[in-house]
Amino acid sequence: MKIIQGMGASSKVAIGKAMHLEKPKHLYQTEAIDFPNQEMERFAKATLRAKSELADYICDLKAQSSPNYQIFAAHMEMIGDVLLLDKVEALIKQGKSAEFAIETACDHFYCLLEKSEDEYLRQRKDDVLDVKDRLINALSVKKIVTSIKDEPFIAVAEMIYPSDIMRLFKYNVLGFVSKYGSVYSHTAILARSLEIPYICQLESDTELISDGDLLALDGKSGEVYLCPDDMTKKVFTELAKKQSRRKTTGDTSKKIPAITKSGVALSVMANANHVFDLDLILKQDSDGIGLIRSEYLFSENEFYPTEEEQINIYRQFLEKMDPLPTVIRTFDFGTDKPNQFIKYEKEDNPALGYRGIRISLKEVSSFKIQLRALFRSSMSGKLSIMFPMITNVDQVKTTKQIIEEVKTELDKEGFKYDPQVKIGLMIETPASAIISDLLAKEVDFFSIGTNDLIQYTMASDRQNSRIAELYDDKHEAIKRLIQMTCKNAKSIGIKVALCGEMAENTDFLDLFVECGIDQLSVSPNKVNDIKHSIVEHI
Repeated sequence: MKIIQGMGASSKVAIGKAMHLEKPKHLYQTEAIDFPNQEMERFAKATLRAKSELADYICDLKAQSSPNYQIFAAHMEMIGDVLLLDKVEALIKQGKSAEFAIETACDHFYCLLEKSEDEYLRQRKDDVLDVKDRLINALSVKKIVTSIKDEPFIAVAEMIYPSDIMRLFKYNVLGFVSKYGSVYSHTAILARSLEIPYICQLESDTELISDGDLLALDGKSGEVYLCPDDMTKKVFTELAKKQSRRKTTGDTSKKIPAITKSGVALSVMANANHVFDLDLILKQDSDGIGLIRSEYLFSENEFYPTEEEQINIYRQFLEKMDPLPTVIRTFDFGTDKPNQFIKYEKEDNPALGYRGIRISLKEVSSFKIQLRALFRSSMSGKLSIMFPMITNVDQVKTTKQIIEEVKTELDKEGFKYDPQVKIGLMIETPASAIISDLLAKEVDFFSIGTNDLIQYTMASDRQNSRIAELYDDKHEAIKRLIQMTCKNAKSIGIKVALCGEMAENTDFLDLFVECGIDQLSVSPNKVNDIKHSIVEHI
């Protein structure tokens, strides 16, 4: 048995035989055989074929009421993009073949996205490659068919694209493994939505895996067990059966609330970064959405999102989740979380710099646009608003004053809003935890952001592998800060939520119950598993 480490992008398990996806090699002539006008006609027909294929995917996903159809709608827009079309046409007019023109044009845009400072945009580069393959394949008169085994299999490839997920989902695919890829990619989003394990960024080459090799996938830890021993086979077979039973029976957690055997109730909410996440959230037994990171909703916007643009997105969440609560965090921008519409000056230490509520209170006109959009959306569901990176009471008081100004403006303009919208803040620094007794008097709820709280308390960058051991979620200081925050909140009578990786670690359930945490906010695909753990907890 050999264990190959990767990144877990969809945290389910699977055990089955490997099958390599043979991606077609694009063999073509650089120079066109036909005249440019005939080559342009070939390209035009290929775009129609590609759009027809994408329309089928969009139709399938819409039939499932899945917002993930927008992934392929974006691919369709990409195919019709004027910049792409112009570049392809210019190359064909120079006497190049349609295949060469498509590959060159798509590779150009791939490189632009790869160099982007925005992490979210960098992850979209793989969609360009998916579109490139689709267009070049569509130029071929022969239909390219990958032979699929009748028996269940685990797909292995250098790169898995969203199209691969959709195409193979119709067959007996158990899971996906790739050398490259990202947990933030559209591929990962689709895999999570369809509840299929996906592991990417393997530390070893996929050539180590041969067709027919038995694989066991742990989509949470990112471990691929190659030729597992008997004990491992037994464990994964049982886990896969249990997972399948939950899926086919609708999951017993849907029939009972998350209450421990000792009678302590915990709400389990889902996190969201994109509208796409709604599809998976609605499939789970979530008690609502505990954290929408609003900065990610507009990360591809070229300009600051208008009030109407924001309302359109917020209402989608609120309407679909109603009557369950939805917590939207205001923009948490920073130089380490860049966007396309505002470029902030680079800082030596962005984690301690110009970010979160600090930006909002300096750029009040933009902050008011978001607040107006949030309050105008509030009639569509049960909205709570949360503010990031609070470190003192004055920040909260100033924010509340701005909220009152926004309400007055909306009243004068005749816009309706829910007067019962709850206001909360993130406890993610030692400062906010220590003065939580004072902060609790100003808001309706707390949400403890454990990832940043640990990072700031331990003075340890969680993404720095050289000091990873210092990023310690079990450190006594973290426990005490959580206890202090909960105690101060309870003394005033406000609720406390907890999010971040700690919320997904059931080893901490004793601590959460002891402290009186009211709700956990976790990745959508972990909601039901966390609920099961709570029910089984003593």
